Amino acid sequence: MSKVPISHRLAAGKPWIQDDFPGTARIALLHLLHDLVERRYVSGWIALDKEIRRIARDDPREYSDSNVQDVNAARLSVKVNLNSLDWTSVLDFCERIQSRLAVDVIERGGFEGVVVVEREKVQLYIADELERIFLEEQRLAFTFVDNEIRARGRKHTRAQLAKVEPTFSDPRLSEARQHFAKAIRYFENKDKPDFENVIKEAVCAVEAAAKRLFPDCNGKTLGDVVKELSTGKVRRLPKPIGDTIFGLYAYRGGGDGITHGATDGGAPTRALAEYTLALAASQIILLHEIESETKPEIPF
Repeated sequence: MSKVPISHRLAAGKPWIQDDFPGTARIALLHLLHDLVERRYVSGWIALDKEIRRIARDDPREYSDSNVQDVNAARLSVKVNLNSLDWTSVLDFCERIQSRLAVDVIERGGFEGVVVVEREKVQLYIADELERIFLEEQRLAFTFVDNEIRARGRKHTRAQLAKVEPTFSDPRLSEARQHFAKAIRYFENKDKPDFENVIKEAVCAVEAAAKRLFPDCNGKTLGDVVKELSTGKVRRLPKPIGDTIFGLYAYRGGGDGITHGATDGGAPTRALAEYTLALAASQIILLHEIESETKPEIPF
């Protein structure tokens, strides 16, 4: 795992770059391609050129691996296409390098070659180096996780998303799980993240969880359920904590373009969407645990 470089740590507080693959990042990627060719982790410049031409929708070109001029022409073509690709296509190319172009490193000897570096290790190396590029680029909002590029989330957010997964194994939370999965997809969409729908679906997940876990509560909305849990006859939720859940629910209805097209709640941003994801995960876990604690013990 790549260590976060000092340049990235010093850039804390600056806006995230979420709709570009800067020229400096393209230069770093070109350096990585040279490294991969030298290590024989890819088949060579001709293989790289064929793939980047495909992504660029450029006409294929025939080369000869044994012709030095052809190899040099392929290397130049990769550089030109890398600089001209739109930023989302560069991200596609990064994924394809790791998933399709990585090869076993074979040492020739006798009748059969010997694999000295397995393809799986090559893929791990490429993934780590791509992640390093993303980290070195100050505030580039992408990360390489599980063999694909995703929108970057803070460590705390990733931890909360991981913690809520076991909770979703409860069959009563199937609807909540579907809403939450949609929220994550909207957030991680590298082409065009949809922060309005991140917030909407995350809060819908909390609402679905509350209504299924506490079916005896009167009311049809999350606000109704929370009110009864925190101020009703059977209080299971401290009112200040209930207020935090209701506050997130209220923001879903008051944020610009989230649910009702409000204009005074503030435009959803990446930071607000990520905060909502993490908070919604925590609220679902809390509601599930509160409901579990009220179940009678089964005597043996």
